[in-house]
Amino acid sequence: MREKFEVNGIILAAGIGTRLRPVTDFIPKPLLPVDGTPLLESIILKMKNAGIAKIAVNTHHLAERIETFVKNSPHAGYVTIYHEKEILGTGGPLVNAKDLLSETDCFILYNGDILSDLDVGKLLDFHKASGKMATMVLINGPENRVLTSLETKTSGTVIDILGKLGKSSASARLLTYTGIAVFSRDIFKYLPEQPVNCSIITAILDALKDKPDSVAAYLPEKILWNDIGTVAKYFSLISAPAKHKAQASAVSEIKVYPLVEQGSNRKFYRISYPDSSKVVMASYAEDQDFDRFIRAGNYLFRNGLGTPQIFSHDKAQLAVLMEDLGDETVHHLLRKKNKGEVYRKVIDWLVEFQKRTCELGDECRREIDRSFDYPGIRWETEYFTENFLKRYLGVSDEKCAELQARFDTLAQESLKQPQVLIHRDFQSQNILIRDDNVRIVDYQGTRYGPVAYDLMSLLKDAYVDIPATLRREMQEYYYRKTQETGVKELTFSKEQFRKYAVVAGLQRNMQALGAFTFLSLVKGKQKYLGYIPNGVRNLIEGIDELELLPDRPVTLTELLGILVDNPKFER
Repeated sequence: MREKFEVNGIILAAGIGTRLRPVTDFIPKPLLPVDGTPLLESIILKMKNAGIAKIAVNTHHLAERIETFVKNSPHAGYVTIYHEKEILGTGGPLVNAKDLLSETDCFILYNGDILSDLDVGKLLDFHKASGKMATMVLINGPENRVLTSLETKTSGTVIDILGKLGKSSASARLLTYTGIAVFSRDIFKYLPEQPVNCSIITAILDALKDKPDSVAAYLPEKILWNDIGTVAKYFSLISAPAKHKAQASAVSEIKVYPLVEQGSNRKFYRISYPDSSKVVMASYAEDQDFDRFIRAGNYLFRNGLGTPQIFSHDKAQLAVLMEDLGDETVHHLLRKKNKGEVYRKVIDWLVEFQKRTCELGDECRREIDRSFDYPGIRWETEYFTENFLKRYLGVSDEKCAELQARFDTLAQESLKQPQVLIHRDFQSQNILIRDDNVRIVDYQGTRYGPVAYDLMSLLKDAYVDIPATLRREMQEYYYRKTQETGVKELTFSKEQFRKYAVVAGLQRNMQALGAFTFLSLVKGKQKYLGYIPNGVRNLIEGIDELELLPDRPVTLTELLGILVDNPKFER
């Protein structure tokens, strides 16, 4: 058991968390939970367990959140808040809390964004035994800038930082400062008299100039350490199994957890705070639609067209902080409510969406600036050919080549329809009901395309079993609603609409089957294999409907034969 000596501490919690934006636009970094426990609480508990007498916590960014957390916690009588109207860096906070920190012979500084399993008690024992003015906790890490002369594997003396003193040594090593250190009261000789923005590193360098051997280096063995510097790094901890197990939080109501993963490579996380919740989208490096997601989302939201509000985003992090639309998807509602009632509500919204975007005219076209042109439409059937026909069914190249002229004609027919703004993935899992209003997600693919495309995405949705009679009833309902709008693009005869619906349905069915195959067989998301049989039934039904058109533009009987003759499917 180590000898008791009194030590106070300070946790730096005022930072803006720039590298973790836009998450930190909503929650200050020290309150972000890992394994259900906020970083700040983990550090407080670590200090308490090591016998730290009193703790100072500085605040600036989202200060009220940290202050409320401390006030409502069991630590309220143990922690003193020092608010900074202007941020004071890493040195100024020590001066601001000098009254508390100078009560004891030494104090510990701990950055509030550090996740670590450091044994604080052993660190304090080491510092006292060293007799030095300061002890810096160092690791061989991502920013090796502290030049250290090592006497043992776990200890040594700091010689220089950032090369500021011009010192060198053949046997010295460059190491990373962990954001954790212990200081004697003598450090205040090297800090300003009044709290101003300054760096603790500058004070340490001044101490080294004055007394070259006054700063010890402590290198804990097998330390787990993470400064949670980026959005990707933080969410990798949320998704991964627990590695840093702290005592379960008894006070925090802040929760962060991943939402159900869909086909996209984008990942979504819900961050809930006692008074609100937000969703963070974390995208991937190759995401070419990130800017479009922001621009289209902002434009459609401003016009009341269903997208979530975007509060902030960070292009460097490819991350977005946005409105939480909840979990009530149409897919979920269809299992517990009258299907016709749910579909009529969504179709009412779809017709209004098409009407409004048509009325917005050139302005909307400028903002969205994307069309479902011939190459784009043909890409869908090529995607279907390569993934579903060849990869999944094993259809020969020769047979697939015979279908391509048919798919060319189908694409040309799609372009003959009135072109309106479409979501392009308007299926039950991308449509939510929030406060009795229809809302949409995964909208970055929105563009101008065939008028019936979104309707048939909804009604030929492989995620849902839709009786053919209900599908026909809903198509009729959509037709009646469009004819009431008086909008030119939504005015067509029943015969025209019937053809539009069949052609758009075929396009959509083939795209979906290509996607299910790609996601399951290439991306390893096996659950999508389960939707293929429903998608095939929809496609067969669509081919039958095509054959019944009086002015059939093309025949797909060859494709029908491939489907019905394949042993993987039963008609």
